Parts: sequence; structure tokens; C-alpha cells
Amino acid sequence: MFKKLLVLPILLFSLSILYAQQLPLDISNENTKNKNPNLTFKQVSENYEDYFATKDIDKKGSGYKPFKRWEYRWSQYLQEDGAIAPAEHLWQVWEQKKKMSKSAKIVSNWTDNGPFSQSSNSGQGRVNTVGKPSGNL
Repeated sequence: MFKKLLVLPILLFSLSILYAQQLPLDISNENTKNKNPNLTFKQVSENYEDYFATKDIDKKGSGYKPFKRWEYRWSQYLQEDGAIAPAEHLWQVWEQKKKMSKSAKIVSNWTDNGPFSQSSNSGQGRVNTVGKPSGNL
């Protein structure tokens, strides 16, 4: 019985892979204008903009909004030559950032001014008002 239940999700997963959609100008797709895998981000964006110029981008399911999300996200990860940074490079930068945050010392002069005890009626939640003391501080 367990084996039969295990086969069903595997079968459904394999069928979903068969029906997966590809982007219309995917670099690995045979319909691509330029099959150069070293396209810059700008060239890929221009290819997609040319593609969507012939489509109704306001139509639901046209793919324009997901493309724009992709374009915005990956525009933050460009190298100096305009290519999208590879995953290995992004991982190395992440590791460097983690090392820097571990080595940074926190320097502050904060002191705890209270309240130090809690009573049932003190209302130690939201601060509603702030008053300025009348003395010379």
C-alpha cells in the first residue's frame, strides 16, 4: 500500500516536468535569435523587448510582468562587463559579507534606564506620550 502511495507523487511530479513552459527567448531554446551563451544583460533585455513589441503586454498571461520582475531582480547582480554574475561569484561575495559581519565589533554607549520590574497594572506596552523635563539638562 505504501509503495502505491509513493508512486503517485513521483508520477505526478514527472508529468509536471513534461508540461513545463519555457521562456519564448530562452538562450537554450532553438527559437532564440542569438544563440551566444555570453549575451550581456542589456542584449537579453533588448531581445525580450523586441519580442514583446509584437505582443499585447496588457493581456493576462503574456509573460511581460514576469519578465520585468526578472529584469529588475537581475539588474542588481551585474558585473562590470554587463553580464549577469554567475552563482559562484555571488556565493563568494555572500561568504565575504558573512566574514565581515562576524569581525565587526559593536561599539555603543547605550544604558538600560528601566523599567526594571513589572507589575500587573503598569501598562508597559505602548508609549503614548513623551514629556520634556522642566529642569536644566
